[in-house]
Amino acid sequence: MVDPLRIDPSKTWEMQNQVLSTTRRKVLCTSNSRQEQASQKKFQSIIGGLLFIAQMTRPEISIHVNLLGRRAQDPSIHNLEGAHRVLSYLKSTPQEGVVLRKPSNLDLKIFVDTSYGDKGETSRSQTGVLTTLGEQLIG
Repeated sequence: MVDPLRIDPSKTWEMQNQVLSTTRRKVLCTSNSRQEQASQKKFQSIIGGLLFIAQMTRPEISIHVNLLGRRAQDPSIHNLEGAHRVLSYLKSTPQEGVVLRKPSNLDLKIFVDTSYGDKGETSRSQTGVLTTLGEQLIG
């Protein structure tokens, strides 16, 4: 499968390690600069919108938005450029996305799977839900 954002999965781990090592080298200080605060708010706003789009209509950008969202508290210029790159991809591919077609039947089916966290005291219960309308997955 070709990655539309041209991000090499083999380099993802390397990029994460670079981000971690850069973060470790930073001197901890509080930023009073309005420009830095504005860029953080702008980045968080973009990521919030991208999360909504990824969840509702464009699941192919989910991994990229997830990786960018990890830097929401302390975004760099590189992270902001990455967010703009995702926005450019969305603008250049408006024909892509989830398409719902009129189903031949309107049978609503809901499948549920649960785990009650019976692996010990530290485990948690989990629930998964899959909903279909006719032949199409809707949630």
